[in-house]
Amino acid sequence: MGKPNAHFELAILNEYDEEQPPGVIGQIGFRPQLPSLILTEYFNKPESTTKAFKNLWFHSGDAGYLGLDGYYYFVDRLGSVIRCRGEKISSYQLEDIINGHDDINLTAAFPIPAKQGDEDDVAVYCERKPGATITEDELQTWCIQQMPKYMVPTYIRFIEEIPRTPTNKIEKYKLREMLLSEAPMQNQ
Repeated sequence: MGKPNAHFELAILNEYDEEQPPGVIGQIGFRPQLPSLILTEYFNKPESTTKAFKNLWFHSGDAGYLGLDGYYYFVDRLGSVIRCRGEKISSYQLEDIINGHDDINLTAAFPIPAKQGDEDDVAVYCERKPGATITEDELQTWCIQQMPKYMVPTYIRFIEEIPRTPTNKIEKYKLREMLLSEAPMQNQ
């Protein structure tokens, strides 16, 4: 993302709004040096406004980190960061890796509650390229060869078309609901 300009203070914050050292992923927080540089409020949403501006920081809802080089780096939207085996995984990074497979057109990665513990399991929905016949097991084997063990998806599903909003944003919440509605969910 770069470095902040003179109009903003920028910090990576933990859940207690404490600044994090370089290399630690947290929420990106902005503090404008002049009033109303970001926004004054969310329209008819006073609770959202209060939450976003807690402790005089504007909480972006984005995860990032400060690099040792002094630059700030975007990781993911907070709701899309996957916490698995003590690691924080960017859904964007995971999607990029899987989209590199010759048979995959598009991937949507997201967290779901783990079967055990308080972390997440990794779930992905993929669109195959036209004519591709790759199976869930074949993609799982490929993922094991391409990425660290903690990133390998627990659940892989194929879908004809990944749902999107009119502005082309992937509707991961719909995919999460579909996966969680499976009874019983099987590890594939």
